[in-house]
Amino acid sequence: GNAALRLANSDAAAATRLVDELLARLDRASEISDRITLLRALGNTGDPRILPALELALGSPSDLVRAAAAESLRLIPDGRADALIVAMLDDVSPIVRTSSVFAATNRRLDPVAPALASHARDDKDPAVRRAIVELAGQRMSELPLLLRPIVVHAAERDVDADVREIAKKFLV
Repeated sequence: GNAALRLANSDAAAATRLVDELLARLDRASEISDRITLLRALGNTGDPRILPALELALGSPSDLVRAAAAESLRLIPDGRADALIVAMLDDVSPIVRTSSVFAATNRRLDPVAPALASHARDDKDPAVRRAIVELAGQRMSELPLLLRPIVVHAAERDVDADVREIAKKFLV
């Protein structure tokens, strides 16, 4: 995956072949562990052609496969990836929701900030809220009007003391 990303500008044909091979291997993979590894490798390519495979994996019954697919959205330069990240914030599994937050860390946040704000207030899992607060706090200077309220709300009102403390550190 990383090789395809590095080759994309210098040898586009070789990068395309690598991505095609990874997609073919994913299509043939039957073991969950193999699917996860291949999804992560594909995510490292940053190639928008992998979106259909990621969309299919996001519908998997396996939380771990959905999480790997969500993480793999992070480098895809396509607005559809933002929409998928937002959609996966509603997944039943906290690991998938946390993986969606992770995917947002490498992207512009304005398309996903409203959904992050909503989940920072309402998600039942403190690990998900913590991930959102950490992301918002680390990148608050980029979009202060969208991200600072997430951190302030968490510092003042989150039900989890650890999340409140993490948020407060970003406000100092």
